[in-house]
Amino acid sequence: MVKTKGRETRMDPSILATVCWFFCAVSKEPLQEPVVTCGLGKLYNREAVLHYLLDASSFGDAAHVCAHIRSLKDVVALKLEPIDKDGSSAASAGAKLSMMESAQPMFACPISGRPMNGRTRFVALWPCGHVLSEKALREAGSKASSEDKASSTDGAAASSATAECLMCATAYDPVADVIPLNPTANELPALKERLAARAAAAAAEKKSKSKKKGSSSGGKDKEKRSKRKADEALDGADESAPKRQHRAAPTINVSMPALPAAGSTRKSEAIASIYAKTKTEPRDPTQPGKSDDFFVRGTYSRM
Repeated sequence: MVKTKGRETRMDPSILATVCWFFCAVSKEPLQEPVVTCGLGKLYNREAVLHYLLDASSFGDAAHVCAHIRSLKDVVALKLEPIDKDGSSAASAGAKLSMMESAQPMFACPISGRPMNGRTRFVALWPCGHVLSEKALREAGSKASSEDKASSTDGAAASSATAECLMCATAYDPVADVIPLNPTANELPALKERLAARAAAAAAEKKSKSKKKGSSSGGKDKEKRSKRKADEALDGADESAPKRQHRAAPTINVSMPALPAAGSTRKSEAIASIYAKTKTEPRDPTQPGKSDDFFVRGTYSRM
């Protein structure tokens, strides 16, 4: 019995292109907006990325596909141009089903109009998220470079480290901020190095911010300590100074003066004469209105 060597199975490039350009890299579901990309140029549904960040074990090959994604800061939302401007077919569920069955592209380049179907290379600008075809971006960049040469006064090329997005005029780095979507295997090592450099730059920026914040808080602590010392010195000076003797405030529990005994008060001569006259004067029976009582005297005088 003769044993024959098994043939090596090869995937059809068109199938691979369909999988990469029409399906999410982590959930394997059809792409639908909002769509995001990472530093390696893979396409994801934003909802799938959120599920992955919450529970990475729910996806089988997540460690191989998107282990470098640790937060939403590691992805950027893409601004895609739908093919149907009115959205009557591209945004409907029937259009998504048609796309899955016949691989009809849903998005295109907003400048050249080339469809995003895997046959044309597309790039994403990291600062703003706009997606353009690589050819349109290159042609627009060369045209802008020639215009700069013509407008320069000394005839030399105006070299600039940044460029502007053709859609929103956002500044970007032509080397570090242009992410090729679904790159080839030969482009992955350079993208991984660029991804590591971006992560290192972000860590350094975060460290510098924390250091600056610590220095500012240290200055505030020093100012508080000096103020506290000044207050303590002022309190010590107040304690060493002679204290003023404050007079005690009067209270309601004070002793009352002794009252004179009854009968010891000396009456004036006028009052004594009145009482003496009242006592010595006899009562007239013909005048019933008069009374010896001082309070009712004269009560019946009008009768």
